[in-house]
Amino acid sequence: MPGAQVLMLEIGVHQAKPDVPTALRIWERLIAHREPRSVRLFGAAVKLHCLNGDLPGALELFDTMVHQCKLDATQQSMSALTHACLAHECPKTAKAVVERCAAHEVVRNSLSLVGCSQLVHTFGCEPGWGKEALQVLAVMDATSHIVPDPQFYAILVDTLAIQNPPVSFEQVTVLHQHIIEKLSLANQTILANRLISLYSKSGAIVEATQVFLDLEEPDIISYARIIAALNKHGFPKKALELFAVLRGETRLHPINEIVLLGAIQSCILLNDWNEGRRIQAYIKQTPEIDQNNEQLKMALIRMSAAFKDGLSDAQQSQQKSEQRGLRHRLQENEQQKQRKQEQKEQVDPQQQQQHEQQPLSRRQQQRNSQHQVANWNRRIQTKIAQMENTDALMLFQQMQDEGFVPNAFTYAFALTACKNIGAKDRAKAIIAQIQLCPEFVRNDPILHLEILNMYVKWGTLDELIDQFAELPQRHVESWTIMIQTLGAQGKGQEALALYERMQAEGVEPNEITLLTMLNICRRNNLVDEGLACFNTWSPHLTLYAKHYVALYRLYAEAGLLEEAEFVITQHLPDSVPAWRALLAACRKHPNNSAPVAQRATAALHTLGGHLPSPSPFHYNDNDNDNDNDNDNDN
Repeated sequence: MPGAQVLMLEIGVHQAKPDVPTALRIWERLIAHREPRSVRLFGAAVKLHCLNGDLPGALELFDTMVHQCKLDATQQSMSALTHACLAHECPKTAKAVVERCAAHEVVRNSLSLVGCSQLVHTFGCEPGWGKEALQVLAVMDATSHIVPDPQFYAILVDTLAIQNPPVSFEQVTVLHQHIIEKLSLANQTILANRLISLYSKSGAIVEATQVFLDLEEPDIISYARIIAALNKHGFPKKALELFAVLRGETRLHPINEIVLLGAIQSCILLNDWNEGRRIQAYIKQTPEIDQNNEQLKMALIRMSAAFKDGLSDAQQSQQKSEQRGLRHRLQENEQQKQRKQEQKEQVDPQQQQQHEQQPLSRRQQQRNSQHQVANWNRRIQTKIAQMENTDALMLFQQMQDEGFVPNAFTYAFALTACKNIGAKDRAKAIIAQIQLCPEFVRNDPILHLEILNMYVKWGTLDELIDQFAELPQRHVESWTIMIQTLGAQGKGQEALALYERMQAEGVEPNEITLLTMLNICRRNNLVDEGLACFNTWSPHLTLYAKHYVALYRLYAEAGLLEEAEFVITQHLPDSVPAWRALLAACRKHPNNSAPVAQRATAALHTLGGHLPSPSPFHYNDNDNDNDNDNDNDN
């Protein structure tokens, strides 16, 4: 009864634990009886060959289905085939599947987003398959039902990152352009971080830096990767400038060991002992940093050794003494651990019990408690960096259940986790808990910034103003949050008044404040006010490309095209998006814009850029040219 055997074959293949040997025997009988190969039989047979690891046989059946136009069978079998490629780590078969998808519309239409991810993942099992991984993008573009998501792009970036030899700059550019067309990379921090590393590996440090600058809210990993990339490609000065910006980003404090290692390397490359001493002091003053981190200790030793030529004899002698002392302490600590382990194995149980019952001094108890809380903080911060915010909140609760008292950093991390997953009620409960803490915790500036961010996300403007008024000290970051919020709600004049009040109170704006004000003035057509903000800029702070982008957009959207052209010519002459935006602005303001449009068109042709869409509102650049401007960088 061949029909019954078909059913048995399907049952044997599709059950939770497939019985492959039995199914193979049934398949052999069906072939012997020359059973008509129905859609059901094809689907079960392809999966059977995949489960048995016979991928060539599965491909042969698959080709037969395509030839007979059995669309249903193709859809049923494609997922089994792509899964088998990944399970058996067979990029050759994955390449054959991609080639069939490119050649046959029937096969293409049977592919899903999960299948595309599995194919890309398969190409990542071995180096040398980067070109084939990128071909999956072409297959997806040829379909209308597959829309790539950030997770797919992350898999593709990881696949390209392990290729040896490294992928070319052109290949990375193709991927970057594809991502920009499908989603907003400025909001995808994790994906952008991986793209920064990929650009750096291909030698394109300018593009890696631009990806970083386009991020709305770069995280600590973003800074770590761009600083490492700048050091690698010979730009340690730029790396230290970004490190200085990070020091102003209190929402990302404490700075972790990876970033500090990059900053120390920058100091060594620049022979900048003063900055190196400041980093050294920061490490000593921050309890959340693991003072026993071996990599950090050795980096500080290398930095001290690198600077010995620029120091006096007395300073060199002091540094050598510190290095010898550090090495001696490291050796002593290791020996002490061994002695303790030996004593623990040999000590009498009664003596051990008496030793454990001896009370610790108050200072020692406090030191141990602070160290343990710092360990909890590192664990919570790591979960947040890995986007495991629910686990971070569980750790926050667990540390309190075990009797540890959170400090200001702990509460700040907990509020960040709440904000990331939208846990509004939990955030309110944590804020209420903070009000019961000692004054030195309640008045911590980093914690105040997180509380302000909570009210920005979930509270009313009046509640935010009340919270701002209660701050014991108003740092530039808290002023910037208030200005950003007023600007986002369309209150441009109020934001400008608050900016002037901040300056009147002696608080100097930072890079983020200036960028915020330029964008607010642009949206509210306050050209003179925006220029006044720009012209009063403190010369010892650093202006980045995004500041000049905001300035030329301020001019362009007000119709001051020659002024916008001057900014681009002086500061962004090689930026294709800037010239395209200027040309689009000429179409929006056609009066007396012909000369500027001609020069912009000539510049685009020189740089090899394409002309923008005829729509006067289509800027199509990478400078976050949308309604949600890059204001929220704080």
